[in-house]
Amino acid sequence: MRIIINQADMARALGRVGRVVMFRGAINPALAGVLIEASKGMIRLSATDLETAVRVAVPAETNGRGRALVSYRSLADLVALLSGELVLEAAADGPALGISSGSGRAELAAMKLDDFPEIEFPGEEERLLALPGETLRGMARHALLAVGGDTSPSRAVLTGARLRITGGTAVLVASDGVRVAMASADGLPEGIADLEVVLPRPVLDEAARQDEELVTVVANDRLVGMVSGGVGVCSRRFTDGYPTVEDYLDKEYPVQFAVGGGDLVAALERVMVVARTVETRPVGVSLDGGALVLTAEAPAVGSVTERIPLVGDPPAGALDAKFNTAYLLAGARGCAALEACPVCWSGTGETPGAGQLRLGLDGALYWALPMRAQRSATHG
Repeated sequence: MRIIINQADMARALGRVGRVVMFRGAINPALAGVLIEASKGMIRLSATDLETAVRVAVPAETNGRGRALVSYRSLADLVALLSGELVLEAAADGPALGISSGSGRAELAAMKLDDFPEIEFPGEEERLLALPGETLRGMARHALLAVGGDTSPSRAVLTGARLRITGGTAVLVASDGVRVAMASADGLPEGIADLEVVLPRPVLDEAARQDEELVTVVANDRLVGMVSGGVGVCSRRFTDGYPTVEDYLDKEYPVQFAVGGGDLVAALERVMVVARTVETRPVGVSLDGGALVLTAEAPAVGSVTERIPLVGDPPAGALDAKFNTAYLLAGARGCAALEACPVCWSGTGETPGAGQLRLGLDGALYWALPMRAQRSATHG
């Protein structure tokens, strides 16, 4: 096997597959490797952690078919230090992969090909739909603001996001139990059937990174994934249904106002300097005349107060609650480009600090529960 490939193309491809390589704790050492497969006019790199698989196809000059399995870290580190045109060579079942660039040459020990797990990918006949890449990219980036990290069996499905398509409208919803991100898009291409599928976190990550015109979502009864350009990623399909998050969102928001999205992000970042020293990272949020007031204090650090001028007239109602600063900051970053970011509060004042805070515009909404409600949800 002989491959001639541009260093930048090889480095970029290695960066895509590297997200699933297991560097430590792998029972099978081959999971720390990257599989290189050559065919006419291209190579394909593959890696897996047994839960998720990534494969990347890259144009290259080749002399036919061949395969080699080598340490991902060694190959990636070496390629990063090279430049220009790379030449990769390996004999069938040979002990090493040779890499040449200019006057230098290195050899990496080959791993046993039989030790690398067989990677299953849904086939072309199992494609669910094709979406505009820009549409899916924006929706995935917003949903990732609220994707959960708890992988325990009862909550693992919350590490993904539910994609539902109905009547030409796509809605992607993510929630970790104390916050919700919902992105929607209308006017999808004709011919897309109604469907519902949970996209796992690795698929969402790739959807948020891709820059293709068209992205294909594929699935079978065991796997779900996406293909964009020469990159494919798939993960195990969740067997549990995603909770109907919309049923828990308040419908009425008596307190509505707006602040500059960039102003809100900057203020929360300054508040975080103090709030992060407390385990729950609390920030007090209230209204005072024509300003939104953020406050935080920590005995070992001090205190901070931020006043953000409202855009437009102040609301008639009141807002006085505590939130996790990191959760609010995540939602605010999704609205950073808005000159007037809508903020809505469902609390009526009958129960102090009770309600839901909603940020954003239709198409990219974000909800956060106050800390009192988070404790109630956690403990019963």
